Amino acid sequence: MGRKRRDKLNLLLLIWLLIYVARPQHQGEVLGVSEETVPVRVEVSLIESKKEPVSQTNEVEMIIEKWAEEYGIYPGMMKEIARCESGLNPSAMNGSYGGLFQFCESTWVSTRTAMSEDANLELRFDAHEAVKTAAWKMARDGFGAWQNCAN
Repeated sequence: MGRKRRDKLNLLLLIWLLIYVARPQHQGEVLGVSEETVPVRVEVSLIESKKEPVSQTNEVEMIIEKWAEEYGIYPGMMKEIARCESGLNPSAMNGSYGGLFQFCESTWVSTRTAMSEDANLELRFDAHEAVKTAAWKMARDGFGAWQNCAN
């Protein structure tokens, strides 16, 4: 996050604190402290979110709904598995696992071959191909490949 944006957000947070948190609760009191002035230092730090942009998340969810319907899978379950495996990030990598559903290389190749589809490993990072492959596998084999996330 850029410094200017972070400074603006810090300023907005400070204004919010002054308006809503530090407003007088009773006449003559500030946050329950009597007429004495108490210096307060507020330190604010921003935590950057690693979530995907909303537009990408919405697009991934729509793709999941499409392929879930096509293969008769409950879309909520597919979304939860993808969220658990990759945070709904089609580019996610964890060792040799990759994509929305974190397919390992051998599972991707064997599943795509069984589907008579291109088994190129890079397709794991294509949201449409990953969701289609996961839905096909879930419809055929259940959720065992995602046992850590399917509970």
